[in-house]
Amino acid sequence: MSEPLPLPNGATLLYSWDHVHAAMCIWEEMVTTTDGAWEATRENVGTVQMRAWVITILAPAAEAAWEAASSRAEAEDYDPGSYDWDFVPIWLRMCVDWSGDQPVVRSTVPEPAS
Repeated sequence: MSEPLPLPNGATLLYSWDHVHAAMCIWEEMVTTTDGAWEATRENVGTVQMRAWVITILAPAAEAAWEAASSRAEAEDYDPGSYDWDFVPIWLRMCVDWSGDQPVVRSTVPEPAS
């Protein structure tokens, strides 16, 4: 994960670029895929709440999962694919439980395809 970015006035951003990138990739998957398990949740709570969960719950968990998957891939010599087009869609479907009132991360790393 990267460090928070310094701004010209000496302040720092609350979120790192990696966190923002993770949130953007997750959100992109959620708004472009209409058959996802998250559709019912979004209908129930609305888009604003879903975006908040992407930032506060899902992005940090996805960042940690990607780091773990990348380390595992390196150790076991397999390609985890790209973060945005391969990992995020699989992670959202396999590792996040959408059946309750808010998303719950069940596990951190999806198993590699055999």
